[in-house]
Amino acid sequence: MGACIHYHICWSDSSLDWKAFPTREDAMKLARKIKKRDDGTAPTIELTVNPDIAAEVGLGKNPGQVLVAFAAETQNAIDNARQKLTRKRADLIVVNDVGTGRVFGSDGNEAVILDASGGHTALPRMSKDAVAYEVWDRVVKLLSNVQEAY
Repeated sequence: MGACIHYHICWSDSSLDWKAFPTREDAMKLARKIKKRDDGTAPTIELTVNPDIAAEVGLGKNPGQVLVAFAAETQNAIDNARQKLTRKRADLIVVNDVGTGRVFGSDGNEAVILDASGGHTALPRMSKDAVAYEVWDRVVKLLSNVQEAY
């Protein structure tokens, strides 16, 4: 997936962060069920870390490209998202506080959009489509600013 994104990103003006997804590159490949231990405790399951494709894209993005990242947080949502925004070299980050049951399994969304210049826009509860339009409005504005600079 990462190679495909890196190949196509050089031709685009904007890109969105890609969420982590399970891979078949598991650290522990088993051909049988994982059973609890004889003493009744849970087994230890080793996980692998997927590459941070958005951070890689942010590191290599061209002038004029806009990178939008996403942060699903359960605590310190704004502080954690601000750190991700910087680390990924994104232009915008859309923050969801997912620990409150307001996002997953719901038709609506409540988000905060942070930008690289320090801006902070809290979106009221709205449909997920409406949140997407709010994000794209900001992307278009950033791209317009880039075009004016040339």
